[in-house]
Amino acid sequence: MTEKQSRKLNLRLARRGERVPDLDADPMGRWTLVLGTDGVHILFGQEAGMTCLWWAGRLRCFVSGD
Repeated sequence: MTEKQSRKLNLRLARRGERVPDLDADPMGRWTLVLGTDGVHILFGQEAGMTCLWWAGRLRCFVSGD
């Protein structure tokens, strides 16, 4: 029997002032960012996540969950 793969995608508001890990900068999660603006958390099923925000005139995204 094969396992069914979930392709579920969830969006959640990332509030200004929220502290989120930056796993691109440090895969162990010791480096965190405090969001200066609202953004969006993009969650890919139970496997990964990223946070995106408008910063310095462009959209920037970074891995914030694995």
